Amino acid sequence: MADPEIAGGIVGSTLSFLMVKVDAFAIREWKLQENIKKAVRNLDCELRSIEALLRDIADSKKEHDHNFRVWIQDVRDQAYDIEDVLDLFRLDMAQESVWHRLKMRHSINNLIQEINDRLEKIEQTKVMYIKAWPPLQPMQATTHTFL
Repeated sequence: MADPEIAGGIVGSTLSFLMVKVDAFAIREWKLQENIKKAVRNLDCELRSIEALLRDIADSKKEHDHNFRVWIQDVRDQAYDIEDVLDLFRLDMAQESVWHRLKMRHSINNLIQEINDRLEKIEQTKVMYIKAWPPLQPMQATTHTFL
């Protein structure tokens, strides 16, 4: 028969170990949730800037070169991706299952990171070719934050 003091010590140390792990997990998930909320607000602002840029371009009725049209299509595609992530975030908020919410948050976080990476590449492309796109120069300086 096992000594009750030894068994109690083993159980106590196991529980302490598990509590540390659960606490660390809870802190990571809380930070992830807060980071996602901030990232979603940033994406919402980015989407408004993109929509304004696309409206300005549509209103300009100017003929644009092929590079510019490709760049605009990339921007438009990112706007659709941002809308999808914002919809997922709203859906996440309606989830009742904790497990589904945790999985959804990680998926949303990954999608946001991918979108931010693609937006950064789009921005680099614009900077690289800005001299070839005169219509962007005044809009960038006065109207839009990202584009």
